[in-house]
Amino acid sequence: TSYDKSKVSVTGSAVGWFKWYLDAYVNDSVGNAVDQANVSAWDKYGTLTFTQLTSSNGYIPRQTLTEYWQNATTTYYYTNYSINATKGSATSDTEKVNLTTNYIKDDSNEVVLTVNTAPSKVSLYKPDNNSITYDRTPNFEWFNATDAEGNNLTYSLLVSNTSDFSSTVIDQTGIVEGSGSHSQSWNNLTSFEPSNDLDVDKVYYWKVRSYDGTTYGQWSDTWNFTVASLVLVSLPVNETSFGQMAIGQSNDTTNNNPLPLLLQNDGNIMINVTITGTDLWLRKPNPSSYYQYKIGINETNSFDDSLSTMQWANMTNTSSVNDISFLKYPDTNDSAEIELGITVPGDEPKGNKTSVITVTAGSA
Repeated sequence: TSYDKSKVSVTGSAVGWFKWYLDAYVNDSVGNAVDQANVSAWDKYGTLTFTQLTSSNGYIPRQTLTEYWQNATTTYYYTNYSINATKGSATSDTEKVNLTTNYIKDDSNEVVLTVNTAPSKVSLYKPDNNSITYDRTPNFEWFNATDAEGNNLTYSLLVSNTSDFSSTVIDQTGIVEGSGSHSQSWNNLTSFEPSNDLDVDKVYYWKVRSYDGTTYGQWSDTWNFTVASLVLVSLPVNETSFGQMAIGQSNDTTNNNPLPLLLQNDGNIMINVTITGTDLWLRKPNPSSYYQYKIGINETNSFDDSLSTMQWANMTNTSSVNDISFLKYPDTNDSAEIELGITVPGDEPKGNKTSVITVTAGSA
């Protein structure tokens, strides 16, 4: 069928109305017909022309649109038309139809509109809601969302100190589905581990939403957890033996024969450490130059050596000195050696000699 409006002539008081059929079809982003989508049309003046629902085949009933009317002196156009399709929470689609240029397809115009269904709401997994953790870089885990069109999904993670998320400490987008390390061997988890430490003794709120490349899903429920501070030390090397020694003989651990004690910060904050010990000798009780200690370096840049006991000091039974200052907690630099040096007093009786060393740690 063809139509040449240049050959149309309207004379006298006659008015000619020129109309076209419109067929509208709605599908989803992978081509499936969408049932019960709402299709509406507005002319160039913003006047609503029709509103119809699609059937199970994706089509609305055929509609008639006016291109223009014409009398002997005037031609009055209604085109271009805006055709819009919506379906629930899916992303709507709008197409422009120019009946003057887009006509003739079996005497009608066919408009194909594509709506996109938002992916499902995310369910959170770890950290547990209302939980307490000592991990300053906790692994955030959630269950994967579903998407009706099967689109590839990414995720956005928000973490904040405020429940309204007015400010954020983590705002991460584009997290690929299935990425990260997972606490379970399930194949329906995605996770994200921050690279920077969170502050301690604070409450954190977090939520996640999915994205299918077109539409964002709803935000998940908001969960919260607290990162608590932890002062915890261990002694991977917790004893040393100087063996049999003669009167007046001296020895120390600086040559690793015997080994020095090794202290490690297993907490999540920097700490100060004080060293004390019980009397080693009967004739020379603490403090004396016959029983001394100092701090040695096991891992570089683990503590502030300018504020630590780096020179030989007499062992004491009580002390308030920070012998190890600002000992760090990351695994790469969280340890220090406790060097010991002894000299057998000239009048010390024979027998086994033992001293119990106590390390006292507190937040720096």
